[in-house]
Amino acid sequence: MLNVQKEIESLLVSDKPDQLHVSMLRSIRDGAKLTLDEFRKSGRFVGKLNVDLPKNSKLHPDCSEIIVYLCGFYIQVMKDGTFMAVADMDTNESDEIDKWTRTTESLEDAESFLWMNVADKFFNG
Repeated sequence: MLNVQKEIESLLVSDKPDQLHVSMLRSIRDGAKLTLDEFRKSGRFVGKLNVDLPKNSKLHPDCSEIIVYLCGFYIQVMKDGTFMAVADMDTNESDEIDKWTRTTESLEDAESFLWMNVADKFFNG
């Protein structure tokens, strides 16, 4: 479950808090639903060495940079210009996680895949 206040506090203690992310999280905390368009706007290109990946996540060897979204969702940008989205799906009560991967030439397709498979459920229940 998303602990929105904890995420807000975590952002606010950073050197340069992302005000868009803070604003979006405050809206979610106050009962608003996050849309796919808002999720897309939260994306930030960062170097692959400047990101903390979730536990059990690895970057593809051909990854050149990362697009990080609200609450740590990310898409890998490959050396050939394609985009790889990995959706970690909790399938049961155990620690096992299924990973669904989509590589596409369209960033919008990769974002839609991530949104439909995990992000929408994560933010909007």
